[in-house]
Amino acid sequence: MTTLASQVDAAIGWTLAIRDVPAHNGTRATIARGAAPQHFAAAYDALAAAGHLAELPAKVRTGAVIACAIAADNSRIPNGRGPLAAAFRRIDSPNIGKLITLAASSQVPVASRLIGSLVRRAGDVGAPVNFFDLGRTLAFWDTGSLTSRREHRNRLIFDFHAPTKENHS
Repeated sequence: MTTLASQVDAAIGWTLAIRDVPAHNGTRATIARGAAPQHFAAAYDALAAAGHLAELPAKVRTGAVIACAIAADNSRIPNGRGPLAAAFRRIDSPNIGKLITLAASSQVPVASRLIGSLVRRAGDVGAPVNFFDLGRTLAFWDTGSLTSRREHRNRLIFDFHAPTKENHS
């Protein structure tokens, strides 16, 4: 039996694998447009045709498709390790923490736009992004009880402000 998280990871992994394969340029482009509401269904269809996300509940599927779209749209950014927010620490701007806090207080459509812009900005400074963490973060953004949603969303804030080796040396 596969878990919801492992299904999201599989979709992200497949999306990362096809990003630089010329034979999949059309599919990658279709998925990359999936963060926009008018293109969401086509992106989902492309992922489902490849055997991904069809068994997920709708709320989980929405965030997962958008995460795949962000991964497909940012093919120049390598996949990283560690928490998603670790990449955001490398952006030289005093407003990043405020953007993360705003995202944490928003539902997935607004949060994903904010997080997607942070991913692009992290890529601009050469920071790798953990796209698997991005997938799990957005997939479970609007699921569970109010308390569990708040805890899930706040993890992004806590990870951003967590002590690192760089600021403790």
